[in-house]
Amino acid sequence: MHEANQRFTAVLDGIDAAVYVADMDTYEVLYVNPKIRNRVGDVVGKKCWQAIRQGQSGPCEFCTNGKLLDRKGETARTYTWDYHDTANNQWFHCTDRAIPWDDGRYVRLEVATDITDRMRDEKALKKAHQQLELLAYYDPLTKLANRRLFIDHLSRSFARADRKKTKLAVCYLDLDGFKEVNDSLGHELGDKLLKQVSERLLNTLRGEDLVARWGGDEFALLINGQHDEQTCATTLDRLSSALAVPYELDGCVFHVTASIGVTVYPQDQGDPDTLLRHADQAMYLAKQRGRNQYYFVTTHP
Repeated sequence: MHEANQRFTAVLDGIDAAVYVADMDTYEVLYVNPKIRNRVGDVVGKKCWQAIRQGQSGPCEFCTNGKLLDRKGETARTYTWDYHDTANNQWFHCTDRAIPWDDGRYVRLEVATDITDRMRDEKALKKAHQQLELLAYYDPLTKLANRRLFIDHLSRSFARADRKKTKLAVCYLDLDGFKEVNDSLGHELGDKLLKQVSERLLNTLRGEDLVARWGGDEFALLINGQHDEQTCATTLDRLSSALAVPYELDGCVFHVTASIGVTVYPQDQGDPDTLLRHADQAMYLAKQRGRNQYYFVTTHP
């Protein structure tokens, strides 16, 4: 057995990973390979938790000893897990197994492969995906949903309304007089105004509703669960009041209102594209009627 363990440790010495063996009862380190010796020194004879964490006063909370033996005290299975060394910001993929030592007792063998570069690459890739998602589905200026995301949500809400026999309202909103602000004071101030308008829209509507920037000074609203025009009108009154509060930008005060076209499904029949078209038409009727108001598709003159 002793010669077998010598051959075994010779193999472990050549592995390009951090390898150690520790007693499963006393936690005493029985063997470390060169990777560990070069990292923390020769810690044979010390407690494994002393070698892993400076200042640790007892076994690590993530110790795998209890996972390596079955109820009969025999080797259960190989256990794999990832460990983050926060002190050095390094990641290791660990493979642990109970193996017999030269005196017959079971000890814990751990092979820890440095995966820091992989984790860093995965983190960078995840961040890149998030940035791509923002570009694909959100307006870069206001951080609101863009047209593509709005249409996707509208299609799903439309199907849910049919399935559950509920209602929804689609609104098309255009700011009154925004072009004059943009042309006279510049696009930078106009962008700041659009950001404030976006914040007010978000703060006024509920979390289950959706606000999207359609383009320029135009916005689309999806209001779920509206029971009738009156319920929707209450929401729109609150929204119009919020938008009408004066805006302070670079020491100047501005007054901006909105014309809103509204359609409520299923009173207004049609597919999502039809609802959007009707809401757009209703918005122009609201402007023709004097602006700073909303107009329902089903409202008769």
